[in-house]
Amino acid sequence: MLLKPHAANSSVTTACGNCGMEDQLLLHNVRYRGSFRHLCTTCVLRLHPQSFCPTCFQVYPPPPPNGAVLTCVRCGSSTHSQCVSAPPKPYICPLCVNPNACVFKLKPAEKDNAEGLCVLMMDRDAARKLLAAAKIVCASLNKAAAAAKAEAERRAKEAVLTRRKAQEALEHLAHLMMKEKLRKRENPPIRLGYGEGGFRGSNSKASPVILGTKPNSAAPLPTSMMGDAGEIVEWSDSDIDQILFSDEDTGAGNLDF
Repeated sequence: MLLKPHAANSSVTTACGNCGMEDQLLLHNVRYRGSFRHLCTTCVLRLHPQSFCPTCFQVYPPPPPNGAVLTCVRCGSSTHSQCVSAPPKPYICPLCVNPNACVFKLKPAEKDNAEGLCVLMMDRDAARKLLAAAKIVCASLNKAAAAAKAEAERRAKEAVLTRRKAQEALEHLAHLMMKEKLRKRENPPIRLGYGEGGFRGSNSKASPVILGTKPNSAAPLPTSMMGDAGEIVEWSDSDIDQILFSDEDTGAGNLDF
């Protein structure tokens, strides 16, 4: 397989987000540790050592049985027993033997193309490693999609619950307001003022009273009822009862209800 490098003025990302190597032809968009990054094939394989066999590059699952693998003491990767003829003890996988070596390599083609660009060739070994990295990336994106779906469903449920609570709060507020209006309609406040017959209430069954400021001929207004400027005072039924009992001894005022 022949690969042509990107043009120099191309907007395609050509640097690995982990090792920083430039002019990488094949970068994978992978979700690693909660963030999406562009990684080269070598970094994808080195950052996911427990997802494949580091010798034959077969991607797990299904995981092999415990007796059929050799576990690396450094990275914890699992190597098929049949892939290693004489494993050392303790076992160290090929990736950890050369930790700085490039795992995925492309070889230059024998002849350059007519455009003068260096065309690279992918052999069977490189294709097997690229396929392993692609499968790992696919599994990572599937997990990210499932996690995003679960998060979206959770937020949707929270939004429905919050909307329901807000609706219930509005309905409760409307009920309280209606209840308050009915209470005021059934028990209106009593307006007190001075008339010719003395101090009367506006809802009195006696003769009509001209409400206004205190006239000179009227009985004196009790200090507990009079404002600072002699203005009309609004009283409820409970206030009237309290006034009647509190002013009974003084005899001040002439309340006629």
